[in-house]
Amino acid sequence: MTRMRVRALRAGGVALAIALAACSTAGPSQARLTDLDDCAGRRDPAYMAMREQALEVMDEQGLELSDALAGLEATAKIRTVRAVALAGEDSAFLKRHGFFGLYGGTTFSLTRFAALRTCMAERHGYTIRTIEVRSP
Repeated sequence: MTRMRVRALRAGGVALAIALAACSTAGPSQARLTDLDDCAGRRDPAYMAMREQALEVMDEQGLELSDALAGLEATAKIRTVRAVALAGEDSAFLKRHGFFGLYGGTTFSLTRFAALRTCMAERHGYTIRTIEVRSP
């Protein structure tokens, strides 16, 4: 094989790898964000702040949208209840992914999280898990 042909094959392999990487990063998460936008509207500052925080959590913690939203909603619930009780697994999840310290300063209300969950389920068949936060 000539040097020129080897270089062409390498260049083609690099281009293919870049294309595959782009496809993998723009997959289901981007589609879910589009669905989320459809349920809330991008003109609302509180929604946009929560959306940016969800993206940050997804990127930094490697979480799916459902888990990011569940964690943000749980921290919003925790801020509204004086004393809370969480299941051990849920508490560990929130701690492990920084929801108590790094994330959770959203001004998105609990009623709006509930409406978003309902819309995502009804319009897009997407379930957002719920972390139960209760008074002890």
